[in-house]
Amino acid sequence: MKTLLITVTITALIVIIVFIASGCNGKVTNKNITKNEDNIMKNDEALIKVPVTVGLGTLDIVSDPHTLDISPYLLPVALYRTENDEIPIDTLSFTRDTEGVWHYETKNLQSLNPYEMFGGLTYETVQQIIGIKVPKPPVIKFRVLERIDKFYRVVIDESNFATVVIRKDPDYMEWECDALSFQEMLPLMDWIPGIKGHYFYETWEQLLLRALHISFNDNSAVSVYDTPDGKKIFEEKQTVHSAYKVTEVRGDWAKIKDAWAHERDFEGWVKWKDNTKILVRIVEYMSV
Repeated sequence: MKTLLITVTITALIVIIVFIASGCNGKVTNKNITKNEDNIMKNDEALIKVPVTVGLGTLDIVSDPHTLDISPYLLPVALYRTENDEIPIDTLSFTRDTEGVWHYETKNLQSLNPYEMFGGLTYETVQQIIGIKVPKPPVIKFRVLERIDKFYRVVIDESNFATVVIRKDPDYMEWECDALSFQEMLPLMDWIPGIKGHYFYETWEQLLLRALHISFNDNSAVSVYDTPDGKKIFEEKQTVHSAYKVTEVRGDWAKIKDAWAHERDFEGWVKWKDNTKILVRIVEYMSV
């Protein structure tokens, strides 16, 4: 009887060991996945890099729709290598320091260099600088290369066009500025039960039209034409004060006028992009 009991016990132990080794135990499986995930996340070379391109537009991750601010309740955003991966390669998290500045952090990837990233300034800080009590909103804006029903493929590192996939999350509300004007959208973006943040997608064309003004990326002379690919009207040297308001967009061309209407009155067309490069700096808010 004692021999039989020992035999049964040994057999049971063998079954348990085989069961665990086979990965049927959730904790063991999760540990193996975590170890594998860590190995992937620490290697930025695992990211898919693509040829330089203009892309479709931009993706902002925001919380407060009226200030485009970020709240302490904004959930971390999972970053995937491909749309088919089940395990994220990393997560993007948001923290705010004692000065009110937001910081954007990834656990292991060093390649966080999106199209635009700024920690923001508080009402008080802006008031000290320019004497007006307004916020300078934080922003993290990614260049979007692909957008379908379930995900965005975005550029996480503008220096080498490394990409990640951001899946559309039920905890986030998605907005597309093409469908509604920005001002019409704001009342609809008020707090919604269960929504922790907003994905704000905007095409380059819409962003150009909504922007406060544009300027050019260098100090070279800017050629202004009467129509796209038409006759050159004039050419002017850029200065730090040069700024233009976009009134229409047609393909690679944007119709502009002087952003400071009291300075001079003109309209004409300029190229805002070429095949792979954006040629202008897009300014959404008053500089501080």
